[in-house]
Amino acid sequence: MIEHRCRSGARCVDREKTVTRTTGWENCGCSCHGRGPHHPCDADGGCGHHHAEPADTVTWAGAQIVTEYGLCPGCVRAIGYDIAHLKGDVAELTMRIARDGTVSGDKVSATREPPTPLRLGLDALRAEIDHETQAWAEPVAESLGIDWPTSRQLRAMRLGPRVQRCVDLLTKTVATLVTLPAQEHPAWTKDGQPAWAVEHESDPGPGAWQILERDDWWPYEPIRATVVRDGVDGALRLSQLHHRVYQRLGRTRLVHRLPARCPWCWQRTLVRDNGAAHVHCESTRCRGRTIDERHYDWLVQATLAVEQAAARKAAA
Repeated sequence: MIEHRCRSGARCVDREKTVTRTTGWENCGCSCHGRGPHHPCDADGGCGHHHAEPADTVTWAGAQIVTEYGLCPGCVRAIGYDIAHLKGDVAELTMRIARDGTVSGDKVSATREPPTPLRLGLDALRAEIDHETQAWAEPVAESLGIDWPTSRQLRAMRLGPRVQRCVDLLTKTVATLVTLPAQEHPAWTKDGQPAWAVEHESDPGPGAWQILERDDWWPYEPIRATVVRDGVDGALRLSQLHHRVYQRLGRTRLVHRLPARCPWCWQRTLVRDNGAAHVHCESTRCRGRTIDERHYDWLVQATLAVEQAAARKAAA
């Protein structure tokens, strides 16, 4: 019976562990075989084998599945969860780009400084999410017979609503997405730029010789304008994009989201990094204004009093 494994591999939600015990002397052909790891070798001139302590090699494999080149049910659910967060990821990227684009200090008559590499990276990541969600929402809608806007109509929309519409469809149809056959899609470079937009030179250098192949970047290959991927590749790519945003925005650290409203923008965007002595607002309108932790309790009480007064006034 042929055994099929989840294509998520070691990242599979229900991955299985395999432990292989190895020793340094089990294949030794001399008379020291089987006598243990620490002993002098009896062979003339030494056997040349390394007699090491026994060691366990742990490898992870995807869960067993029925279909070939598919995903297990646990990974399908997890990918649906990641895709659903992409519209929020785009909103956070937009907020970060807008916040980093504002320069504090006195206004002077001078040329604006060029964008920082951080902002360029965030903008490229946002553009890649926009491209990937459109690229997979269209074939899913076609497969299900859903009336879907044309590419020109989608481009006429603003980026945020466009991504939201695509994500809303993909979140509900992950099972259909992973069954899509192989098809051609535009390739993207490692820097988050469309491969067709990269200028070809006689000596492009090591940075230009990159090609998108499933989930990896393979060096020493010429740039191709398109790449062939199936629905499972698309699902894994969308999930990977969410985790890339998670890392780029620093979400790998513990952040406490606070229930009180910001006193400046009146939004529930106050957060405190774990171990920090201050609270700050993530809203683009506040530009990262901070509140000392010792003043936060007073802020909560004052905000609660204002909300209760407003509720009593509305009920009267």
